[in-house]
Amino acid sequence: QQPLNFNDGEVFADGLRNEVGLAFDSHGDLWGVENAADRLYRDDLGGDIHNDNPSEELNRFREDQAGETWGYPHCWSEYCLPVENGGSGMKGANTPWAWPSFFDSEYTDEWCRENTNESVMSMPAHSAPLGITFYEWRDMSQEEECRASGGFPKSMDKYAFIAFHGSWNRRPPTGYKVVFVPFDGEGNPTALPIDLFRHNGDEAKWTDPVRPVDVQFDRCGSLFVTEDGTGSVIKITYSGGYFDEYVPIETDVVDGASCSPFQLPSSSPIMNSPTKIPSASQDTVDSVSVPAEIPVTIDSSEKKPPSSGPSVGQSEEPSAASGKSWTLAPDDNICCP
Repeated sequence: QQPLNFNDGEVFADGLRNEVGLAFDSHGDLWGVENAADRLYRDDLGGDIHNDNPSEELNRFREDQAGETWGYPHCWSEYCLPVENGGSGMKGANTPWAWPSFFDSEYTDEWCRENTNESVMSMPAHSAPLGITFYEWRDMSQEEECRASGGFPKSMDKYAFIAFHGSWNRRPPTGYKVVFVPFDGEGNPTALPIDLFRHNGDEAKWTDPVRPVDVQFDRCGSLFVTEDGTGSVIKITYSGGYFDEYVPIETDVVDGASCSPFQLPSSSPIMNSPTKIPSASQDTVDSVSVPAEIPVTIDSSEKKPPSSGPSVGQSEEPSAASGKSWTLAPDDNICCP
């Protein structure tokens, strides 16, 4: 078989930087998660603003946008710029700005706003989103192999799930978790990212470095997460039923940004009313935190997917052979290795 000749290819989407994770939704639209640049410095916007900018991006590439640009390397998207520095003062603002090295050419802030596509959603800077998948719900309750598998509920159908690998040059760190973005039936996000799986310590990093890379559902609706910090595959299952009417509760982004949560206009399809995740009720070395309203079980096995996860309310001792296992009980919101 002859290799593909990319000289004959078509540029479908231009102006992207490290669009590592790609996935099609149920409407046939292609989505990508973008890792933005580092070391951003602009005198007119406060000098060293790299801690909270540029934002990581959630992008949608429709067929009628083929050949258009999203701005890189000339432009970047705002995640958090204080008002006193010329920004919006809100997290997730998504405002396009020009990269300072192009000031001497035609690329200005105004040019970026008039000639490039904005991302659908801006996410915390340096979170490093590497994987994205959409949950496609099916009624598997009568399938023998799926009856006790812990598939996610019907109410989370069409949601996007994203793996954040985590930051390397941000203080405090951010990322190191898996989030989900609720979507409506028309294929539009209805909330900013909500934490599903994250470290519950004083910062985002895990003591034994869990660093999510990709996410994928099996046919029964269980979520598998690959991570390259310890070389594990983590299985996340839902302890309710396939037909549960789960309603997500938005969470604060624990990233230390100086801006306030972004309040989108009432006309926007994305609404955000952050609610803090309850803090740990006991001392732990490493722990898992998700909103108590999400009754999930989290299981980790080294190098390969586990055949089945522990049931809610039980715990397993970690070992060199099996890696680590966590059980998350809905009533206490936390479990320890």
